Formats: sequence, C-alpha cells, structure tokens
Amino acid sequence: MHGTQRGMIPSAQEGSTTKSAGTGLLDYTQVQLVTSLQEFLQVEIEYQRLAECADGFMFPSFRAEWIKVLQPIYFPTPHHTPFFVLVRRNGELIGAAMFRKVVRGMTPLAFRWLEFLGQHTGHSALDNLTGDFIVSSDADRELVIDAVCRALNGPLRALWDGISLKRFCAYSTSLSAFLKAFPQARAVQEEMSGFVAELGASFEDTWGQFDSKARKNLRRAIRLLDASGLPYHFETRDEIDASLLGEISVLHSGRQRLLKELGRNDRDDLLSGEVMLDRVGELLRAMARAGKLRIHLMRIDNALAAFSIVFGGRAGANSWLVAFDEAFSRFSPSRLMFEHMYRQEIERYGTPRVNLMLGHTQAKQDFSNRIYSSHTVEVLNVSSFSARLKTESLRIFRRVMR
Repeated sequence: MHGTQRGMIPSAQEGSTTKSAGTGLLDYTQVQLVTSLQEFLQVEIEYQRLAECADGFMFPSFRAEWIKVLQPIYFPTPHHTPFFVLVRRNGELIGAAMFRKVVRGMTPLAFRWLEFLGQHTGHSALDNLTGDFIVSSDADRELVIDAVCRALNGPLRALWDGISLKRFCAYSTSLSAFLKAFPQARAVQEEMSGFVAELGASFEDTWGQFDSKARKNLRRAIRLLDASGLPYHFETRDEIDASLLGEISVLHSGRQRLLKELGRNDRDDLLSGEVMLDRVGELLRAMARAGKLRIHLMRIDNALAAFSIVFGGRAGANSWLVAFDEAFSRFSPSRLMFEHMYRQEIERYGTPRVNLMLGHTQAKQDFSNRIYSSHTVEVLNVSSFSARLKTESLRIFRRVMR
C-alpha cells in the first residue's frame, strides 16, 4: 500500500494547527485513511467511542456493528472498498468521514467514486438515509470537515476521481461546511423529505403538539377496539429472540407483498429470505448488546398487529422498520403505535427526538413536528490530472455517441 494510505497524514502538507477556544493553545490535526476492514478493526475501540457521540439523527449504518455484520453487503466485490477518513486532534479521534470507494466502468476510464457508507446496498431498508459526517462535538464539525477536505484535495487526491453523496441531510451544518470546502460541488435537493418528532419533557406536552384530527381518530380507534371485545396490549422489548424475529418477519413480508400488489414497486421485502433474515437477526442482536435496540409491539387477540423497530442514539432515535397486519386495519394499529412509541421513548428512555426518516406517509406527517430535506452532492476531482483526463474523455465519448 502506498505510504499516503497508511498511518497518520497531516491535514495540510506541513501539518495543520488550530487554536483551542478559550485556551490559547494550538492543536495539531492529523488524518488517517483506512482502506480495509483489517485496518478498521485495529481502531474499532476508539472509533466506537466516537460513534457513541454521533448525532442521534444519523442512521446507524456507520456503527461498527453494522460494518462488521453487513460487510458482504457494503463491500460485495473488490471494486467496493472502505475509504474511511479519520480525523484526530492531538492524537484523539474527533471525527470521521465514512466513505465507500466504488470503481465503475472499464479501464482505463474506470471512475473511482467516493460515496457515503451504506448509500447503495441493494436493500432500501438497509440504505443509509441520513448521510453526514461523524463528529464528537458540533463545535468541531467545521474543523473535521475542513481536515477531511484538505486531505482529499492534498495527499489523498490521487486516490479518487469523484464524490457522489446521496441523502446528504441538511439538518446539520455539515452540508454547508462541505460545500464551502468544495466550491465546485453541485448540490441538488432530493424529492423525499424527512420527518422528525421533537419530544418534550412529558408525553402529554408532546402529544398535544400533533394534528388534532389524527389524535381524535386514534381515540375513536381505541373505542372501536374496546367495543370489539378483543384483548389487546402494547409492549416494548430491548432484545430479540428467534420467536419474535419470526413473527416480525411474517408480518413485515406480508405487508411488503401487499404493497407490491397495490403497485408500490419501491418496497423492500428485506426479511423474506433465510440468509437476509439471519443477517438482520445478527444485526439486531448486536444492537441489543450495545443497548441501542427497542422493539415496540402491539398485540390484538394474541396476534402481532403492529411493530416498530427503533435504534437509540446519544441525541435521539431512528425509527427503522414498521409494519402492521391488514386484518386489524380498522383499529389503526400502526397509528396507535406512534402513541405507544412516543410514550415509551419519553418516559422510559428519555429520548429528545425520533427521526421518522425520509419518505412521506400521512402518519409521519400527522405525528411529526419538523421536516428536513436531503441533497445529492457531486464533486469532480479537479486536483487530479487523471480525474480531469477521464472526465474529459467521457464527455467526448458521450458527445460522439449521440
């Protein structure tokens, strides 16, 4: 491996120094590039400490548990490799850009793209829907992004041709900082918006913020359910076993098949195959061991009527897989799950916010109080002669082929 790819790289060619706020002392910032899973495992412990500090909005595809369990999905061929840019200040890991390097096209014009880890997995339910940089503190966000961009434009410039970052979420300042560092970047707002529920100190204060008509309909659903005489209850679990995973799989797969029959071809039947079910089970068990898993459940007449799998974080939680049984649709079980989930997240976990993720549904709109946008950002490597030559050659080729 070339010397610039291993070990510590100053964030500028002669090192980078910044003054610490309030101390007057100079900090020294260094960058390390990790290009294999073997190298990543060597820094896993300190990296996971950084990951624990990450913004609670971020989908956990960057966590070490996901990287290890989903290795065959994240890196399915030799053309898909890690490109993790780690930033240290005075030896302490304070940030990271978790990229994947993807080589597309035929040599000698093969283009080397950098993209967010988990950006394209082949399973929409596993895709990273909240692209961002990992930082230990918001106060260091611009410093981390500046160090990453300096390295990409400096000692790492010969290793990539373009950057294509999808689902780059605009809720943090990372997007503006990245665009400042790469003024030649092209950013386009994507069609899908994301929905967030900012949770208050009490459930009552929070619930009162949401759509009054939607809350009234839920009270009607409860009355209807009580009148039916069917027993029902809610529960929340912090771990998963084979029996519960089987129940969730059957309900989720049935719901996805129904949506596909209704013309929703974007649905991902993630849990239908035995191999993927085993992998997701391993992933959920790993998140449970890390104390990040909660599974909210509603049962009607002893049958699983609805579920919501949530991943917790430092500053919030992400709602991941949700589904309900169409046989109980008259009781609105998926909407009743919002009430149970928010009550549990506030009273049991002290969660300040729940990211309902990208993609519009009426339920998300009714039970959220914040909307955010996401962008696709592309950058061509103007610092590399090879990248400029490939770009120009491809432009000429496309023009000739018209």
